[in-house]
Amino acid sequence: MIKAVFFDIDGVIINSKEANRRFLNDLFGEHGKKKLSKKEYLEIKFFTIKQVLEKFMPETPIKEREKIREEWSEKYQKYMEYINLNPGIREILEFLKEKKFKLAIITNRTKTTVLEHFELIQFFDFIVTASDVQEPKPSPEGILKAIEKFQVKAEEVIYIGDTIADMKAGEQAKVKMIYFQEKVKGAENEVIESFEELKKFLE
Repeated sequence: MIKAVFFDIDGVIINSKEANRRFLNDLFGEHGKKKLSKKEYLEIKFFTIKQVLEKFMPETPIKEREKIREEWSEKYQKYMEYINLNPGIREILEFLKEKKFKLAIITNRTKTTVLEHFELIQFFDFIVTASDVQEPKPSPEGILKAIEKFQVKAEEVIYIGDTIADMKAGEQAKVKMIYFQEKVKGAENEVIESFEELKKFLE
């Protein structure tokens, strides 16, 4: 019996591709780096900003990279206009709360500003960001924290994600994975095209 539903943010709750691409290209431009190619962006779309800086600015001292990370995390707010909620997300969250499911966020974002912006944060009982763990996804640490918080078994949890990092984290935590709109290579679990399908599955 499913008792808890965990969500990723990017690609599941929101469509943030355009916002994230603009954000990273502006960051790189300010620091003399070339813009990301489409292939490069797809390769790092589930990275934390810390991991992005480590990959593309390895010559920059760690303390300077941390300063850049903090500075640009604060700037993300101005890219909100390029973010859209995925259709049906508010309705499914209202349904899940009404049915008394425990809800959590497991994200590689370092902040939940986007949830506050769209007035969704109140739906969640527990939130784990990259700032709350030693190792972000694909590590299962965030999922395991939420399982412990809710005092549920792994088989009583669904995690909804859309990337290989989500897949690996879910597999290691031994929870049921459901992929939103995009089949992840190597994954064997279900794919839902809409949140109405999730509702039917849980009913």
